[in-house]
Amino acid sequence: VRAALDALDDRTRTLLEMSTAGFSQREIAQHVEVSVTSVSTLLARATRKLGAELREQGYCHESYS
Repeated sequence: VRAALDALDDRTRTLLEMSTAGFSQREIAQHVEVSVTSVSTLLARATRKLGAELREQGYCHESYS
């Protein structure tokens, strides 16, 4: 999983790491300098990117996307 995270761009990785570490959407928004409403969309995209990386590396099947 670390290899999949490392393959992501810095902002995407930061969003995912902050989210899983328990930061609020407001805190994430302040850190990456976007609106709070954008954080949800960005996290959804980040999750899709991580899923794609995991599939590419053979960690999960297409049906889990």
